[in-house]
Amino acid sequence: MPLLRIEPAQLAYDDTGVPCSQQYDDVYHSRAGGLAQSRQVFLAGNQLPQRWQGRARYAILETGFGIGLNFLATWAAWRDDPQRCRQLHFIAIEKHPFRAADLQQLYRQWPELAAQSEQLLACWPMLTPGCHRLEFEQGQVVLTLILDDVQTALKNLAASVDAIYLDGFAPARNPDMWSLPVFKALARLAHQHTTLATWCVAGAVREGLTSAGFMVEKAPGFGGKKAMLTGTCRVRRTPAPANPPATAIVIGAGLAGCSIASRLAARGTQVELLERCDGPAQATSGNWAGCYMPLPSQDDNLTSRLVRAGFLRLRQQLQALRTQGLDVSWQESGVLQIGKDEANEQTQRELLQQLGCPPELVCYLDRLQASLRCGIDVPGGGWWFEHGGWARPASVCQALLQQAGAAVRTRYGVAVASITRQQGLWQAFDADGALLAAADVLVLANAADAKLLQPDAQWPLELIRGQIDYLPTGSLPQFTPVLCREGYVMPAVDGVHVLGASYDFRATSRDWSEASWQGNLQRLARILPQQEQSGLVAGAGRVGMRCVSGDRMPIVGAVPDRQVAVDAGTPLAQMPRIPALYSLIALGSRGLAWAGICADLLADQIAGDPWIVERDLADALDPARFWLRQLRQPAS
Repeated sequence: MPLLRIEPAQLAYDDTGVPCSQQYDDVYHSRAGGLAQSRQVFLAGNQLPQRWQGRARYAILETGFGIGLNFLATWAAWRDDPQRCRQLHFIAIEKHPFRAADLQQLYRQWPELAAQSEQLLACWPMLTPGCHRLEFEQGQVVLTLILDDVQTALKNLAASVDAIYLDGFAPARNPDMWSLPVFKALARLAHQHTTLATWCVAGAVREGLTSAGFMVEKAPGFGGKKAMLTGTCRVRRTPAPANPPATAIVIGAGLAGCSIASRLAARGTQVELLERCDGPAQATSGNWAGCYMPLPSQDDNLTSRLVRAGFLRLRQQLQALRTQGLDVSWQESGVLQIGKDEANEQTQRELLQQLGCPPELVCYLDRLQASLRCGIDVPGGGWWFEHGGWARPASVCQALLQQAGAAVRTRYGVAVASITRQQGLWQAFDADGALLAAADVLVLANAADAKLLQPDAQWPLELIRGQIDYLPTGSLPQFTPVLCREGYVMPAVDGVHVLGASYDFRATSRDWSEASWQGNLQRLARILPQQEQSGLVAGAGRVGMRCVSGDRMPIVGAVPDRQVAVDAGTPLAQMPRIPALYSLIALGSRGLAWAGICADLLADQIAGDPWIVERDLADALDPARFWLRQLRQPAS
């Protein structure tokens, strides 16, 4: 099956007017009433709203999102409950999601849910595989919508859930939804107080749930059905605590540091943000502007998945910042990735056909189509990323800090020379031994300097010099999108075209380089071969040092404790960790796309929330992965 082809549900109705699936030959809800079924079977069947009352966080898992009615009903009940939990997490899985236009038509029959359904439709995600996080009620209601097969999604889900809505088409129509592997996966995500409810009372379902670790019993059914099932988990596992730290130190105020500071502040943590420079975004994040776009690959590898997740999350966050009236400089200008040559253009076309990418994510334009879209003659066709664009990283950092407000205390011009943990608190000191800050947790977001503060981690970090050059408006012809072809050139951003970027391996000078300038001119010639270069003036540009890891993936998560002896058979999740010490580093040249999604993941891990990305993707970022690979290498 093509890797990125999500097959949306097709809107249809049965002869009684109930929405149905022609693919599975079954209805999406009871003919006796969808909303009433949601309330009786799934809410009351899980003793809601009573069980969430007074809780800091409550997490619900639904196995089949369908038309979203159970989510909307749950959200409405949460809003109507004066004793509601402080935060409601709703995780839902769907293999065949509806398009927004079809959902809009469906929701007209439930005007009492209009306040919720209109907000859901306004941020309905692009239909691409993986996790999509949608936030409502100032982040108090969080929907994590996973577009995937239910067995794959549950296997890859990292969460501790308090209630399970076991929903889907009938076992005779969709047996995989009601299989023992699904029930066992649900038990893995449950704890000793987790409840379960479903309309289905088939004997095989009761037996499977019992075998997986649930105690189930029949209850009066809905809409003419004699019975439904409710259950509790027998697994003696304590629920994950809703435990965001009271205080945190974040070292580094680039995109990584400002992002994690903002995410922790949103959870109620008081953050001390320490930065050696005299302001935020002064290192690599200080580039005039950067571009962002997805990264298709033949096998949709981990890098491509993380870039896609980060790209989609960045779009949400930029739109949210602007909606809140914060001053952030960005534009969804579109990005054109021009093929290197005719053979590469053919590869681009074939890859998109193979992957089944939705056109709103990426499509192929031939040379004429691309030229018309760009407003300038381009040398070839290529991938068109309609929702790609550019942003000024410094403005993103400033907006994130403004969003956090007094919850983040910024201190610039302070260099952290050492860190230590005493009596349950992390402490940061300067070179003279003066205490700079103390807090419950500490996050290293200071790129390669993290190795200086935690040398035992032995992370394989490398600095790669990159030079971008600035050209004033008028020096290049006018064009609309970002243009890429073994380099990139941006449309004028606040009066400046950004051209780049060099990859100068093993170079350490931070000074502007004539050689790098010439390399950037060669890149420009590939993108705009008609451009006369003799009048372009050298000398205006910027040098940054990209921090990359040995496998070119970020390093995000709890820092390993290499003083503890482990063997090669230790699972990654069980590797020993230094208490309350975390890293968010090695974003390379994809800081814009990766900072936000990585900060979300790290904040989830710190606070004990359901994770925003799949477990295998988080494992690929785990700071302990390099140590474990060392242990598993065969002896020479």
